[in-house]
Amino acid sequence: MKKLLIIAFSLLMTMGATDMAAQSFLKKFGDAVKNEIKKEVKKEVNNAVNNAADKAAERVVDGIRNSGNTRQESDQSSRQTAEKQTTERQTTERQKRGSQATYYQPEEEEQSVDIVRRPYREENIPHAPQKWAPHTAQGQKQAEEARIAKFEFIKEVDLYFADGSTKGTHKVFNDGDGLCVEIKEKHYKISPCNEEFFGAQHYGYCTYLGMNLYIRDQLAGLDAAGAATTTEKDIFGTLNGHDWVDLGLPSGTKWATCNIGATTPEMSGNLYAWGESQTKTTFSITNYSLNGVSIREIAGTSYDTARKLWGEGWTMPTYEQFKELLDNCSWKYFEINGKIGALLTSEINQQSIFLPAKGYCMEDKHVNPKKNGNYWTSTVEEGTYNSIWSYIYGIDDQYMSNAAPYIGQTIRPVTK
Repeated sequence: MKKLLIIAFSLLMTMGATDMAAQSFLKKFGDAVKNEIKKEVKKEVNNAVNNAADKAAERVVDGIRNSGNTRQESDQSSRQTAEKQTTERQTTERQKRGSQATYYQPEEEEQSVDIVRRPYREENIPHAPQKWAPHTAQGQKQAEEARIAKFEFIKEVDLYFADGSTKGTHKVFNDGDGLCVEIKEKHYKISPCNEEFFGAQHYGYCTYLGMNLYIRDQLAGLDAAGAATTTEKDIFGTLNGHDWVDLGLPSGTKWATCNIGATTPEMSGNLYAWGESQTKTTFSITNYSLNGVSIREIAGTSYDTARKLWGEGWTMPTYEQFKELLDNCSWKYFEINGKIGALLTSEINQQSIFLPAKGYCMEDKHVNPKKNGNYWTSTVEEGTYNSIWSYIYGIDDQYMSNAAPYIGQTIRPVTK
């Protein structure tokens, strides 16, 4: 830049007396020099600004980096201090509690607010053996096995159904409270039979899935003190050749163990129109024999199917008797010997009856014969003349409903 200025000044001095053309040239040359100077100045300024900005940016980055390093060093120092304090505190606590801190010790007074103490029992010890937890399924199983192991084996006997068919040979034990028979690894109490109903050849019976299983004279001669104590009234009995069971119901009603037309509890028996005693294959309003008959309750009357077919003392159940049965029994959709039905177990004395499925028949169509149960009562629904109360159940539910009197349904008799 200095050389450029010197040359320009020398030219001006040597050409001072030249003509106007020379002056014009010098003017233009001077302008060019001036512009070049401005560019150089501007370039120098820009370079200075950029250098200053770069240095400022470097200082900012260095500050951030230094700050981060400082925080990391501070955090690491804090953690090391906290860990050291925790270690010292734990060491102090272990020294205070001593080597027995793993277990709970009986103490009359709490000595530390930092420790929740429990009574000294085996189940409060961590990882206690299974034998100290009788409330578990494994503990209950072990307790039951220990109880059964104390049973005294008596002998093997044959069990029979009411119709004389055999259930097979099973073991009889004395469980300490009386005699019991083992069926499929479960034990059922043996009660003595009343000779008035069963004859001298029957020693006793047990109840298995709602059915009576009888033991004949194979236990005769044994000390009766080993048998279950006799109740004040018989739980089972026979009337006119048909078995009944006492479920302990408040009314004293006893229920038959079979349907009309059946010989075993799982057999469904016959279908009847309400008030009729003849079976048929077609059930319609045109062949119904009680058309025009006005009656609201047929239990004990000449229209009572149970009384007509099973004899005096048996009746069809009333609406109230069926309702009492449902109110006092648990219900289960059940299967016995391949037959589906409802098992109703008394919540009073734990005896049961089995009501097999038969469905119902309308015209010549048999509806749900293997899934549903449809049982007559002897009672007309209040406010109607052609709607009869019925007990009905399906896979998931049981209830009282009504049905037309001319359709075919099953009947489970009752007695007092």
